[in-house]
Amino acid sequence: MKAVVFTNGQYENLAFYKNYLENQENFQVICADGGANAAHSLGITPQLLVGDMDSIHAELLADYSERGVVIEPHSTHKDETDTELAIEYCVKKGFDTVVILGALGSRFDHSFGNLYLLNRLLKEGIQGEIVNESNRIFLVKDSAVLDVPVGTTVSVLAFTDQASGINLKGFEYPVKNGVMAHFAPGYGISNVTVEKCPEISVEQGILMVDIINE
Repeated sequence: MKAVVFTNGQYENLAFYKNYLENQENFQVICADGGANAAHSLGITPQLLVGDMDSIHAELLADYSERGVVIEPHSTHKDETDTELAIEYCVKKGFDTVVILGALGSRFDHSFGNLYLLNRLLKEGIQGEIVNESNRIFLVKDSAVLDVPVGTTVSVLAFTDQASGINLKGFEYPVKNGVMAHFAPGYGISNVTVEKCPEISVEQGILMVDIINE
């Protein structure tokens, strides 16, 4: 069961998101407050709208209410971000895959916080991804095989303070039993796949993987 979460970030090319969603199957749409504005621009009605409702257009909120969209309002004085509320809903409802759209943008604090939400999903055994026009970001705890074309740029960084026992196979710059840490991120950035189905694995710690759309 898949959820697509629209959050109130940056959507530079709506055609990209339209094409992306047309290639997805059997998913529910959850909007975190102002993320509903982007969903509406794509002609998409969510199954749930959650948040403090300070970013969604007032007329759209009224329209959703009239049409019976499930709305879960929260106070503006809360500890969680609207996106976090949407992710907690996904955890509670037992989704096995969650894709977050609009999670990156000009607000670095929100963008960084949204990356942490991927770890919340990982802890629950849920496959989480952040997708925008240029990036597909996810975490790897054990191993992953990438379904990407040869020549794809991929960056791999330590998400935990340190990650060890790292192996990258099928890349221009392979790694065998490597170590990565926050204080030395460089050598994992801008690698390139040279084989189909390249592999990433890590024995200890968690990696963050960014597949670059070019």
